[in-house]
Amino acid sequence: MSPDEATQSARPSPEFLAVGRIVRPHGLRGGLVVESSGSQLAGLSKGDRVLVGDELMEVVVEYVRPHQGRYLVGLRDIHDRTESEALRGLDIYIPLDQAHPLEDNAYYHWQVVGVAVETTEGRDLGRVSEIIETGANDVFVVRGEDGREHLIPAIESVVVKIDVEAGKMVIRPMPGLLD
Repeated sequence: MSPDEATQSARPSPEFLAVGRIVRPHGLRGGLVVESSGSQLAGLSKGDRVLVGDELMEVVVEYVRPHQGRYLVGLRDIHDRTESEALRGLDIYIPLDQAHPLEDNAYYHWQVVGVAVETTEGRDLGRVSEIIETGANDVFVVRGEDGREHLIPAIESVVVKIDVEAGKMVIRPMPGLLD
């Protein structure tokens, strides 16, 4: 990806927001186990419309409830295990304009992937190429033009500033982080 493409990927707002990925069927009546992508999935309730897969198949939510660190989701018109098995691995989306507001200093992944990263001393580290969700905190994977990769924890003591409009992140590396 060229630097221009990376910068562009951090700016445009997508029309839809991925809120979870279907992991597997649950039970015999069409239930789904879904891995959440952030907090938006938990905010869905019966009657909400969501879109499934790359084809953006519109379906209606019957229920969403926490289950062993993931969520159980029921979708109208998905009545048995065979139908739910066909959805394995697909993403669930909502229109971005229906997403709940983010907390202060919180960003969607699409806003951060592609931003340039530099240290408080002005050292260019590269661009955020992906974000790893670890449970404790996210980790930004930063790839430099020289091919080096840095794993930057998304914690306040390290990330000083993220300016999505400018496409820039400033970090204060803790000792040993960039060695």
